[in-house]
Amino acid sequence: MVTIKRISITCLSVDAVVNAANEQLLEGGGVCGAIFAAAGSSELQVACDALSPCKTGSAVITPAFGLKNNKYIIHAVGPVWKGGKSREAMKLYSAYQKALALAEENNCKSIGFPLISAGIFGVPLDIAWRKALQACISFCCDHDMEIVFAVPDKKIREMGERIFQEQIMNYPAYLKKMVGSENIQLNPVGEPLGTSDVMKNVSLYGDRLSDHERMTLALLESIRGMNQVMTREELEGQLINLEQPLLAKLLTKNNSPSDS
Repeated sequence: MVTIKRISITCLSVDAVVNAANEQLLEGGGVCGAIFAAAGSSELQVACDALSPCKTGSAVITPAFGLKNNKYIIHAVGPVWKGGKSREAMKLYSAYQKALALAEENNCKSIGFPLISAGIFGVPLDIAWRKALQACISFCCDHDMEIVFAVPDKKIREMGERIFQEQIMNYPAYLKKMVGSENIQLNPVGEPLGTSDVMKNVSLYGDRLSDHERMTLALLESIRGMNQVMTREELEGQLINLEQPLLAKLLTKNNSPSDS
């Protein structure tokens, strides 16, 4: 499952931490510098030199050395932002894919990511989050791995959580895995529901709806998130008559999974 935490990546207790690396796998600043410092710069640099260069969109793996709470460091090379005309989004998605594949190949059950390329590489935060979450949620649909994003900045974390709520509605397989999660808190029946509350209730009670009804809810939430013309109030007025009957059925206590 995917979570976002406000924490330094060097403080995560996961099997593998991901370094936002450069193609030469040299010690840098930011996340890269912090990981090198915590792992032991000299020892880690020797291991990286043996594996460099690593092309943009790819990843390599080394031992964690001085990072005692981790087994491995995966060095993923994200793109430098050039205005979006050099397939940066695709390369960023690939960097996450390659990192996750390496973690799986090395029997990792958990992995910690920074927000790759969102620092000095200049990828806009919105794009950085969308590509990161698309890659990770898609991976979790078919694999059992704990994925943690370590984000020390509160506003960046909040953006990630918002985009996560939008993205998750496009992955029914991921929602199905979340059914029964004891950590999900629900609004009482009858209270107004926001986008995140809809997702939480679908994840718990989605089997009360037909596939068509679940997809209708997902579509409504997607339309709400993507709308750039109407005001929020105008859009709500257009959607509420379609949405409310489905939410009412979703939250009806007397319903059972076999009702739909």
